[in-house]
This record gives sequence, structure tokens and C-alpha cells, in this order.
Amino acid sequence: MVDSVVPTEAVNGPLPATSKPHGEASAVLPVAENAISLVSDALIPMFGASAITTNDPPKSTNISIENLPNELLTNIFVNLDSAQPSSLGLLEEPALELTKANSADLKAVSLVSKRWRTAILPSLFRHSRLIVPASESKDDLPCVLVEEIAPFLGFVRKNSLQEVISSLVLGVSDEKIAGYSDRVQRLNEFAGFWDLIFQTIDPVELLLIAPPVALGALTSCIVSTIDAGSFDAPYHYLQLQRPPDVLGTGFDNGSSAPDPSSDDTKCDVPLDKLAERLEPEPNHAPQGGQSPLHSHDEQALGELGVTRAAKSALFEIRPWTTLLLNEGSFVKAYSADEFWLRQPPSILPELLGVDQTFSLKPYISPTIRDMSYIGIFPTVTHFATLGQHMPRLDRLYLQFVPRNDILEDETRMDQVEAEDPWMERNSCYALVMRELSNTPPLGNYRYLKVFESGDAADEGAWLMAIEFVKRAGAGWFVEGPGAFVRELDDAMLATDPEDEDDDRSAFQRSLLRWAWNGTTSLPVSAYPMYEMPMGGMT
Repeated sequence: MVDSVVPTEAVNGPLPATSKPHGEASAVLPVAENAISLVSDALIPMFGASAITTNDPPKSTNISIENLPNELLTNIFVNLDSAQPSSLGLLEEPALELTKANSADLKAVSLVSKRWRTAILPSLFRHSRLIVPASESKDDLPCVLVEEIAPFLGFVRKNSLQEVISSLVLGVSDEKIAGYSDRVQRLNEFAGFWDLIFQTIDPVELLLIAPPVALGALTSCIVSTIDAGSFDAPYHYLQLQRPPDVLGTGFDNGSSAPDPSSDDTKCDVPLDKLAERLEPEPNHAPQGGQSPLHSHDEQALGELGVTRAAKSALFEIRPWTTLLLNEGSFVKAYSADEFWLRQPPSILPELLGVDQTFSLKPYISPTIRDMSYIGIFPTVTHFATLGQHMPRLDRLYLQFVPRNDILEDETRMDQVEAEDPWMERNSCYALVMRELSNTPPLGNYRYLKVFESGDAADEGAWLMAIEFVKRAGAGWFVEGPGAFVRELDDAMLATDPEDEDDDRSAFQRSLLRWAWNGTTSLPVSAYPMYEMPMGGMT
């Protein structure tokens, strides 16, 4: 079962009912009183403190909250909203609790009355989340996600919230998930699942929190688990975004607010009516216990009999422009012999179409121009998947150093040589710097306009970089500690990054910003790694 139909991410726990049994009244009353106080505070700037009262009926010279029209109530409630918690923690180590927050103002307001709840419902569901908890099945069957999300989609339809929801967080606890009720694995098996969601709502932001294998299933990616035991990243984040004015679906939801007298926590769309859309077509049914593979859905990989989906439904369902992938911690791998050979469970190779043997079609949307990759000390052998095969991007953001206390955790650092993670960090950045400093930059690096890191630059390497950029010229100057920016003249603006004959020196193509998160003295200096890629100091 889902963790209930959960409203705005700033609200902890399940959606409250509009009334409580008598035995729970004492628990609800303080929350309601606090909500009234919050709304009164919001009214003061509009009418003045002396004019506000919550008594009904109001005095002739006073204004009662209950006398305000619904439109004004809604505008007041909007002021109680806060930033969604997921936007604050995406750069941290992934956790299923990302969307939880201490603030519950909107939730408190929804407890006061049905009228208030009706007025606040759009704000309450603007940022929605759905958490699928761990299965309690004794037979270890995969969780069928359509059965988990159907009540939520029915609720959205009943309350005319289709156009309200701008972002959705889908959290999955279990590694084993299924796209069909028969639980037979198929190529691109969640295509119908995504169709069902986006036929109901049209969020401009989607965040998936899931174990790597489950994330692979949701994105049609094959995830290797051969060395999964060497890594301690139970969850990964995948966030996709697009501008709100791109490919709007133009839903016509018919009516406005839901009926205040109705029980809006119940779904009036039968589960089987929603789920039957995802039943496999008769000619697609598996035969002989084998997953159905169709020529239009598969990409065969040589003579090994390995197949993969020809496309990823999630990446093709909307023209996403921004992608964030946070793969959590790689620290545990450093306790193993030959850690650099350990293969993490990851969707990254499939996203970018990288394989040691075959040439694969990338799943990543060609419309994506902004990519962020976060991992806590990834090995350079894994990061090379991105570093050497970067897609066509305008902006690349990287972050490898943890923002938590994992380096002080004796349990997690057990048998880890303290210098190894830092050396791999330096090697990952050196790989990118070598690509950027090619003369001219090769591949998709010639299109990159912004390179940013959430990590501080090594002080020694930063001083060397200043000298290197001075030699490069081309309008570069130091904006601040760890940051370079470039001013372009008319001649530079007229250049074409597609021109293969352009022999301009490094950093004279499309790059306009190169920025670290300040500078610091690293436990293992990165300076020696930059002498070769950037030329010796003179």
C-alpha cells in the first residue's frame, strides 16, 4: 500500500481527514488553533491587527475570516506555503525521507474546516508525493506500481487537481517492482505506467527515489548487480525537469473546486478501470516463460543474446531539459581489494549508451541541456562513463565530496584507506579538465557553456589554473575564489562550435563559466594531476 495520498511535500505524514472521531479531538484542536493563528497573522498586513477576529458573527467594525470569499482565503493560504523539502536535499546522500519536513502549516489549515480544506486543496497538492513502502508480502512478489498509484490518480481526477500538480515525487522502497499485474518482466515494461500518470497529470518536475535496480526498471535501464554488495547506496535520485510552457497538455477538468460536503479522500475511479489499461495485449503475452521481445521494442546486442529496450518511455514522454542523478555513496567500495574494478549498480551507462563491447543508443533525452551528477567519491572508472561520453549539454554540474559526516563515521570508513577516495576525486576532475583543455575541445565538450562544481577547488591547482587561463586569454577573468567567467566580443559570438577546422586554443570555444565552490586545502592535493593536462608551469 502507498503511504497514503500525500499532499504538498512540506507536509509530513498522510493527508488528514476533515473531521476526527471524538477520541481524537483533543489531538486535533491545538493544530486547528495554531492554523487559525497562522491565518490571522497573514491577514494583519492586509487589514491591520485591530480589525482581525475569528469570532462569528463579526462585529460591525471587524472582519471575520469566515466572511472572506474563497478566492481571498486561497490567496492567504498561499502565503503559508514553503519551499518543497526535496529542492533542499537533492545534493545530499539519497534517502527515502527526503520529502519530510518539520513545517506543516498547510496541513494544519486543512484541519480547521471543510471550507478551508476546499480552499487550500490546490496549494496542498501543488507539490505531491507518493511513497510506496516496503512490501509485506510473505511470498516476496514484486510490487505492482499501478495498483499503488491508482488511488492517487483517482483522487486527483475526483477533485479536479489535474492542472494543479506541478511536481511529483515517487518514492519506491523495494528493489523488486512490476509494471503489470502478472509480474512478468518485459522490455520497457513501465511505458504504460508512465502513460497512465501523464494522461492524468502533467508535472514539469518529476523526482524518483528508488533503489538502483528499481530505478533501472522505471527507466528501462539494465542495471548490473554483480558488485552491488560492495556499495552502500540503498537509494538513488533521478530528477527530470522542463519549462512549464513546454508541451502543455491542455487538460479540461470541467469543474472548479470539489464539493465541500464530499469525502475527498476516497477514490471514485475503480482501481480495475485504471489498472486494466496496463494489462498486456494478448499478442504480447509471454510464452514459454520468456519475456516478450518485439523487434520494435528491442535492441539486440550481438550474438550474446542480450537485449535492451530500444527506447526509454520515461525519457520520451516529455521533452525534459534538465536532469539530476545522485548515486549516493561509493565509500564502501574502497574497503575492497581492487576497488577500481568494482562495478556499481547504476543507470548511467544505459542513459549514455556506453558499453565496453557494443554501441548503444543513449536513453537520455536529446532535449536535455542541463545535467547534474552527484556521487560521494565515485571511482574514476565509473565516472569515465560520463566524463568520456558526455551528452550534448550547455551546463554540467558535478559534486563528489560529501556534505555529511560520512568521513568521520568509523563504521562506514572501516578498512578504507583515507587517501583513496580523495585520489579518485582528483582523478575524476582531472579527466574533465583534460577534456576542457584540449586544443580545441573535442566531442560534446566544444558545446559546453557552463561547468560548475559543488566541491571546493584545491588551492594549489586553483593558482595553477589562474596562470593557465591567463595564457588562454580570450576574455577570461577571475570572478571570485574558484570561479572564472568569460566576456565575449562580437568576433567570439560569431564563431560556430560546429566548425571542425577551428584551431583556437583551449577555453576559446563555447565555455563561458568555469566555477568551483570556493577553494580549500584538500587532504590529497590535486595539483600534480594538472601539470600534464594544462601544461607545465613556467
